[in-house]
Amino acid sequence: MGFSESARVSEEERHLSDVTCLLLHQDKLYSGADDGKVKVWSLDLKLIKEIDAHPVNVYCLAASDDALYTCSNDGTIKSWSLDTMELKSTLIENPSNEIMRLYFIDGKLYSGDDKGNVMVWQNDKQIGQYEVGEEVWDIIVNGNFLFTVRNLDVSIIEMKPGGKHYTFLQSLNGRSPLQQAGSKFCFMDRDGRTIHVHEISKESKFQAITRIQAHEMIVNTLCFVDTTVFSGGYDKVVKRWDVLTQQCTATAELETVINTLTATQPGTVYVGGAFGYLSKIDFQ
Repeated sequence: MGFSESARVSEEERHLSDVTCLLLHQDKLYSGADDGKVKVWSLDLKLIKEIDAHPVNVYCLAASDDALYTCSNDGTIKSWSLDTMELKSTLIENPSNEIMRLYFIDGKLYSGDDKGNVMVWQNDKQIGQYEVGEEVWDIIVNGNFLFTVRNLDVSIIEMKPGGKHYTFLQSLNGRSPLQQAGSKFCFMDRDGRTIHVHEISKESKFQAITRIQAHEMIVNTLCFVDTTVFSGGYDKVVKRWDVLTQQCTATAELETVINTLTATQPGTVYVGGAFGYLSKIDFQ
């Protein structure tokens, strides 16, 4: 099945270094990059606004109804007004820590750092902290279940009331990226090329559902829409998969290493890559 590049950022408006993270929120696309900037785009990739979010690399983006959150290896988490993109507050400022991942759900922001700390925030105030023992390269939360991953294992814990104590439930061989799709979650094999899909179910012991032999080189990013998963990485190829059949339903060979993906529907995906590359890909 073919594809078309329906939009691409202009040379004048693109980031000046690698795009590291993308977020679709309230009919806008937000991008963060190694140049420390966050840019706001229309869905056809026209620049709306840009801010100097951090002096160094932007690692991750998350959003609530009225705020955009950014984190960086400068040790800060910042909260920005979605309406004006003006700085609202700095949640934490610790230059000795790199804040690597953010995840927002049910009115709470979860952050993970390079020291193995997962902090929980509500209304920009810290309300909890869990020590998971290794760098947090990716994170998802489902109810009381907290999933974190580095490059060897996916750890699953059950958070207890009070914001500090937890029960360790399970460890699975795997590495980032880590994504949730409804009642399932997926992550990469330790080789970085095979996608594993598991149930989010304590009763089934988070059993495996399927595995997909995806790429010949390491996958950097995954994103889900319903039962469709998009994958991309060092081979410069975006692939679209049907999780139910484990079949690749479309492939797009691009000109750049792929760092990050986000999708609006099973036929459309936004791609962020090296040297400021940002495009919208439509599969036929």
